[in-house]
Amino acid sequence: MTWKCPDCKAENPDSKQECSCGYAYYKVMGIRSGESEEFVKKTYRYLMTVWQEDKFAHDPQALKNARERKKKINDAYEIFRKHFAQGQKEPGTGTNRARIISITAIAVLIVASVFVYMAVSPKSAPVREANSQGGAVGTPGPSKKEEAKASGNQPSVNSSGGNGAGQQTSSDQKDDLSSEALPGNPDDRAIELVKKSHVIDRVLTVDSLMKKWAADNSAKYQILGWKAKKFDAQMYLVAFSISDGIETKGFYFDVDLDTGTVRHLADYPELQKKYGIQYKK
Repeated sequence: MTWKCPDCKAENPDSKQECSCGYAYYKVMGIRSGESEEFVKKTYRYLMTVWQEDKFAHDPQALKNARERKKKINDAYEIFRKHFAQGQKEPGTGTNRARIISITAIAVLIVASVFVYMAVSPKSAPVREANSQGGAVGTPGPSKKEEAKASGNQPSVNSSGGNGAGQQTSSDQKDDLSSEALPGNPDDRAIELVKKSHVIDRVLTVDSLMKKWAADNSAKYQILGWKAKKFDAQMYLVAFSISDGIETKGFYFDVDLDTGTVRHLADYPELQKKYGIQYKK
């Protein structure tokens, strides 16, 4: 029997899990090749809850992305179920449980960028990475006005609209922190507004997500951390980045110090052009 690649439409024998174009069901689902049928099924169910459409009903673009992502996951799972489910190794209780915990943590982070994938993928997610476009390590990416520096291997989720669990998310957020609670230095103030925001996830703060992401990547990457750069008037470009010495990648945000509004650039292609940031798809 053969299976048809959803990306390039090529027919592949069942003995071949990866298409010549690079597509593979396990890559789409964010797992490793050869996982047990039970593990793949649990991962599939989890991903369906992550990309549940009612979570993104407030944002038409996010809803569209969620639907596209679910279709890719469904296609991948269908290929696995029809062509690779039989003969998979039986799960080992302890090992499988650890893998489930691991994939859950990765998926939460993946669900952090969500847009993510924003094309992909996936994040993450999972899910998209913002790469340095030249310049030294550690500062936000270049704009038309100046060369900037850069920022990692991202998790994926979506945005917010408030400061706590249970609130709707959106890709930009007006922080209600009092000025007394924030640093006086503009750069530090911009970073603190981003760290305390929920523009990526409605439950976890950006700071919490970045700490998890940094911990997951600390073995391979150097953690460059937070950087802020004034762009114009009260607008600041804020980045959290990591580097392996060759490539620098990370998360980018812009902050309006007048209003306290924070936006995650992964959700704004027009802002990526403005600041010279490029996200992988």
